[in-house]
Amino acid sequence: MAIKLMKEWNARGYGLDVVMYRKYPGSTYIDPHEEEKVMFKDLPDRFPSVLSRDFRREAGEYEDPDNLYAMYLLYNLGRYRVRLDEATRRLGIDFEKTPLPFEQAEKLAVEAATSDSASYGRGERFTPKGARIGESGATARP
Repeated sequence: MAIKLMKEWNARGYGLDVVMYRKYPGSTYIDPHEEEKVMFKDLPDRFPSVLSRDFRREAGEYEDPDNLYAMYLLYNLGRYRVRLDEATRRLGIDFEKTPLPFEQAEKLAVEAATSDSASYGRGERFTPKGARIGESGATARP
């Protein structure tokens, strides 16, 4: 649904900023709406999967083309990163990179997700065409 909304907003000329954020080790936050009281810092690191609607379980890599497409699209559109300043314990926002225009970001995401998913499926050693969210120094590749 999120991808459909992004496409519709783009079609209507609305802007969109993508912000990278991560959980941090000292966080004690617990979602009060969840039955199972687990601190965010203790949840698995994972990208939401089309294979599961449960975003709190199953850590791991997902190589489905839809997951890769969403991850690559968000990376290509990313602009900011939220970080924790360990010394002050305050959040900050950093400019991370210049985002691509939506049409270009989407085109690259489709191409990379299709190619990378096929290569993962064949078990090949290869250099992925897309950049995973959170990769240091990664750039969108035309």
